[in-house]
Amino acid sequence: MKTNVDKYLDNETRNIYNTKDMKKLFIAMMSAFALTANAQKPVNITFSAHDTSVNDVQIQFAETDTIIKMVAVGDTAAASKTTNGAVSISVKEPTYGVITYRWKKSTVYLEPGKDFGMEWDLTPAALTVNVTSKKSQINPYLSCGELKGPVMGDFGKKPEEILDILEEYQTNCYKILESKKLDKAFVAKEKLRIRYWIYGFLAQYVQQKACGDDIYDVLKELSACEDAWLVQMPEYTNFQYSAITALALRDMDIENTPEFQAKAVTMVCEYAANNITNKDLKEYIIGTNAVALVANNGYEGADRVKEIFEANISDPVIKHAFEVAWANGNVLKAGRPSPEFTFPDINGKEVKITHEDALGSEISG
Repeated sequence: MKTNVDKYLDNETRNIYNTKDMKKLFIAMMSAFALTANAQKPVNITFSAHDTSVNDVQIQFAETDTIIKMVAVGDTAAASKTTNGAVSISVKEPTYGVITYRWKKSTVYLEPGKDFGMEWDLTPAALTVNVTSKKSQINPYLSCGELKGPVMGDFGKKPEEILDILEEYQTNCYKILESKKLDKAFVAKEKLRIRYWIYGFLAQYVQQKACGDDIYDVLKELSACEDAWLVQMPEYTNFQYSAITALALRDMDIENTPEFQAKAVTMVCEYAANNITNKDLKEYIIGTNAVALVANNGYEGADRVKEIFEANISDPVIKHAFEVAWANGNVLKAGRPSPEFTFPDINGKEVKITHEDALGSEISG
């Protein structure tokens, strides 16, 4: 292993280091230092919930998906229950994650060695989330609720003013973030997370409004950013899912028919295959669309989607989900061709009935 350690040494130490045996020793020491610096450290997270029922907590970050069983304390028969849970997660470097309690998803930032606690209160009319940490102010900031983004009423805004509205949301969020005086590396990441959170609205807006090139250019610019670490953020993947759909189906008249859905998913998958370079993101977009199409509509009209899927997907979990959907894809529905049946008759002779044989025997539902 070639190691450059000169920059760490003063002149006297460098003279010792230049002897053969000491050079080997220093390389070993510096290698051990590097391994220690990159070693994983635990993040201890405690959970508390005040609710009417006992519910589990889910943590998702990188490729990890963990379920924490919450345990009731005190009077378990009471209408309002208190439940507790805890988990220790090893992380090598700071990473975003998502913690889900019932329907509430909370973005968190996992930093090696920096513990924090989360508390949910569902007993009042509105759900509240409180995060505490003695070692970092990042997670308390993420749960503070000060950041304000687009609301439903913004769908009524005109296309010529929507970019200025979103820019104002972003500017205000950046001001709040910068006022917290947080770690600079986190602030740089957080600005991107905020941007994709806010402009995720735009990716949905264009599917409801006739928009010009200026708006689609913003979507193209944002969707072209494929830094690997971004995939860990739901704000980014949600934006990409909607943006790729909008870009692939631009100027198309939406129809609520199985035929159009098959055509639309084919176009989205082709766009993703041709324009996305990040493997994880490409598999997410193609896999999600392909599995949903076949699971909901069967495999009729999905041959091209299957080709794109097989050419681009290697993740075993996604492949299995598609295989299951495809195996069950020819469900009997009104107006759909019946599947072929092969079975033994009363004498044990194999009999095959095709769709043509069944014509005239209509299936209604």
